[in-house]
Amino acid sequence: MKLVTEVLSYLQIILVGVFLFCLPYIKIELGKSVPVIVEYLVAKLGLINSDRMRVYALEVFHKLNEDTRVGDFAGDKLAEFEKLLTEKFPKITAVQLDLLNKSIAGEINKDKVAVETFLDTPITAKVLTPKYVTEDGTELQPVPKVVTADTLPAQTNSAETQKATVEPTATA
Repeated sequence: MKLVTEVLSYLQIILVGVFLFCLPYIKIELGKSVPVIVEYLVAKLGLINSDRMRVYALEVFHKLNEDTRVGDFAGDKLAEFEKLLTEKFPKITAVQLDLLNKSIAGEINKDKVAVETFLDTPITAKVLTPKYVTEDGTELQPVPKVVTADTLPAQTNSAETQKATVEPTATA
């Protein structure tokens, strides 16, 4: 029994020595893995917060749709959506708000048909002419414009308005 006790004490000394010898290497490896673990935890926490934001945004979206359908809400749904989300999550960015709004709207409207309009005939411009009607409903015909000497602009024969013509001269 004494021999086993001595062997165990020597073995304990050897194990402590090996542990102390390997401690700097263990510390280096822990130093490398701790940031990875912290990064993983932060990412996991971010996903949890993202899921919470998405669930709340979906509830707000459904609430606004229902209020609009019933008639309790008659404002800008996007502004109200953004206001309610920023009240609940003050650190949310405009990009995140837009992403949540578009993704939820796309998810809800995925089975709805997009509004598409096709014109069979091209659109042409039409000049409208006014019609004049009397009180009893008879349509009046427009009077053609008569050009008289009084309505013509005055013509001047001054030297300023006439163009002088210069004939080329021959040079010898």
